[in-house]
Amino acid sequence: MIHILHGEDNFASYKRLSALMAEFNSLPKIYVKPNDNVGLQEVIYTQDFINPKKLIIAEGFFTAKKVNANDVKKIKSDHEIIFWEKKELTKNYTKDIGPNVILELFKQPSSLYSFLDNLQQSKKFVLDNLIRLEKENGEGLLWQVQNRLLMLIFAKLNFNKKDVVKITDKNLQDWQWQKLVNQSKSFDLEILNKLFTSSLRADYLIKSGQTSLSPFDLMSILFIKYSKG
Repeated sequence: MIHILHGEDNFASYKRLSALMAEFNSLPKIYVKPNDNVGLQEVIYTQDFINPKKLIIAEGFFTAKKVNANDVKKIKSDHEIIFWEKKELTKNYTKDIGPNVILELFKQPSSLYSFLDNLQQSKKFVLDNLIRLEKENGEGLLWQVQNRLLMLIFAKLNFNKKDVVKITDKNLQDWQWQKLVNQSKSFDLEILNKLFTSSLRADYLIKSGQTSLSPFDLMSILFIKYSKG
């Protein structure tokens, strides 16, 4: 079976990827990217008599234009194959993809997009919106805010967009980067650094079971502590 996971909600798609990996836990796993020395075709069609069936996770092949819908239709293999794309694929990629493909799209909720795009150094703004988002979005918010804070730090430090793309492996358009640059102007760099490092600490506490507070509670505490009124 072939799975294609795509969309901007990388937290949700990674969660689904992890679930699939757990489902096929008994299979040997191969993780491959477009710039690896070993090509996807080689990984799929190299015979292994000891482990004839594998779980192959191919990240970013559609985005890098190394694979298209016609290529996927031609794949004849007993392996479980997962294509993982961190952006939404256009209809040119997904139409006529073939009958043996499970296509799953992970879109960020529009309310979350709005929250991230309007995130500012204001306790009132954050707290008012967190109450609403807690009911709508669930557990992915902390990861999304961490990612936005990191991008704002890069923008505040006057990083070149091309370098940010290499560092984060995100396909940023010029208008998206300019939007981040403009948004970063409303933050103090010191506050951004404190919010980001503290959010990483909060994430660690949650994952290691050292706190009973929810991501929303911890996020609220961070912004109360470091943001302005």
